[in-house]
Amino acid sequence: MAVRRFVADRRWRKTGNLALTAAVAAGSLLVGASPPPTAQAQDAVESSSPVLTVASGVAEHSESLRTASGRQRTQVLTVDLTNPNVRIGVVEAGNRITDPADETVSSMANRTHAVAGVNGDYFEIHASGRPLGGVITDGVVLKSPRGAYNAQLAVRPDGSAVIGPETYTGVVTDGASSTPLASLNVVGDAAAGRITRITSALGATGKLASPATLVTGHLDEDYLMVDAIAPSVTSVPALPASTEGLLAGGAGGKWLQTNVHPGEPLEVAEQISPDNQLNQLLSGATMLVRGGAVYRDPRGTPPRGVNPETAVGLTEDGRHLIMVTFDGRLNKKVAAGVTPAEVGTYLVQHGAYSGLLLDGGGSTEMVARRPGKSWVSVLNTPSDRKERPVANGLFVYTTH
Repeated sequence: MAVRRFVADRRWRKTGNLALTAAVAAGSLLVGASPPPTAQAQDAVESSSPVLTVASGVAEHSESLRTASGRQRTQVLTVDLTNPNVRIGVVEAGNRITDPADETVSSMANRTHAVAGVNGDYFEIHASGRPLGGVITDGVVLKSPRGAYNAQLAVRPDGSAVIGPETYTGVVTDGASSTPLASLNVVGDAAAGRITRITSALGATGKLASPATLVTGHLDEDYLMVDAIAPSVTSVPALPASTEGLLAGGAGGKWLQTNVHPGEPLEVAEQISPDNQLNQLLSGATMLVRGGAVYRDPRGTPPRGVNPETAVGLTEDGRHLIMVTFDGRLNKKVAAGVTPAEVGTYLVQHGAYSGLLLDGGGSTEMVARRPGKSWVSVLNTPSDRKERPVANGLFVYTTH
């Protein structure tokens, strides 16, 4: 059989800079942003703390403001990634997708030496701990992004950031027979009869929703040499770094059983579009801002009512970044919590051309290093009154 090329453990890499000045004050715009639409209702900022330097190119401050939901308290982090010593990164709890215990934001920050950060995506809480959306960390795809999903923050090869769809596609070929590859480390696709590629980053799955076929193999140069085929597995153990696999039930599982054989090589072709080289990717709940205006995302999954929330905003050039947490569930005199629309309004007022909502509620958290410290402190007030272990987070790194 002709050897088929297997693009192993794809590292979609890029380097570059984002940018944001530290000159942030209550109600001010991000540098380079267009003014907010005049029709947008302005929230009343009652007070703002002094802007404090976390590190060169990184600053934070807090605000007290009123919205239709009541008094609010925000924590704002600004990052100047034109500074060559500053970058943003996505960290996964325990460095694996399946982690029922998950990890606190401060733990992820401290073990990776971040100077600041916020919590990330929705996740399967009290269960597998897996994030619902895609994850790319330092060019390594840990979990493929959702298809045609707007609420995704990505860093491109030129260093700019973008919020919007990033779609994974792939094909598995054995000899003359090919079939679609649906995803990477998305266990739910296997239950739906689609093939997902699995790597050591997935971790142990626990019990699968339904029995599936598991193909495992080892990498031989650029190829996956099939070692074994298990036709009816109910769980998948954590794979060693030298092993990869294909997992599927239903129609996908039948294709694997029919066409894949031990000792044979497989070709796997896959890409992410429109950006096939991404250094970082983090998913969220819903797109909040599009084209400089508050946006109601038809593909999003926003929470109902008022809650503590975490959000990220970008300017039109993709080089100006703001991270914000809103406290909530304290009381209406301190921090009532906000609706997604109120968060979108806030981001527009602060110069965001695009923005997304991350996980909220008890997950909402911002951390940063205090002057002279080598570890981070929690800046906001989590509604659980303590840190909640979460699936992942967005962090800031600097050499100064």
